[in-house]
Amino acid sequence: MKLSSIILSAVLTVAAMAVPASRVHAANITIKGGTCHALQFLPTPVPEPLHFSSGSIANPTGDSSYSVVCDVPREPLALNAAAGGFYVDGTNFPGQSTTCSIESFNYNGFFMGLVVFTESASTYDHFVSLPASQLGTWAYVALNCSLPANGFGSLIGVTSVQ
Repeated sequence: MKLSSIILSAVLTVAAMAVPASRVHAANITIKGGTCHALQFLPTPVPEPLHFSSGSIANPTGDSSYSVVCDVPREPLALNAAAGGFYVDGTNFPGQSTTCSIESFNYNGFFMGLVVFTESASTYDHFVSLPASQLGTWAYVALNCSLPANGFGSLIGVTSVQ
C-alpha cells in the first residue's frame, strides 16, 4: 500500500512539472472620462470650458466642439497576441456625434499608429483595436475625443483590453 502511494505521488509530481508555465496578464484596465483633460495646442493655456460630472466629461460651451485627451493605462500584450483592444464609452444627444482616436507612441515618444472613429449613437460602447506592431511592450496609448458643443455629448471612459 505504501509503495503504491509513493509511486502515485511521484507520477503526479512529474506530470505537474511537465506542464509549461504561462505568463499571466491583467485583462482590463478602465479609466473614467473625468480623468481626461483639455487638448490644447496653444503656447499659453486657456481656461478649460469642460464639465466634469459623475466621472464623465462634457463640453458645455455653445461655440464649437472641444477636444480632450486621456492617458490610457494598459498591460503589455500577451505573447503572440495579434492586436490590443479598447472600448470607448460615451453618450450623444440626437443628431450629435463624437469623433475619437486611439493613438500609440513608443517609449521615445515616436508615433506608432492610430485608429479614428465617429460615433453618433445616443449611448455607445465602441470597440477599436491596434495591431501588435503598433502596441509594443513599452508603448504608451492616448485617447483623443472631440466632444460636441452645448453638452450634447459626453465621454464616460475607456477600457484597455489586453
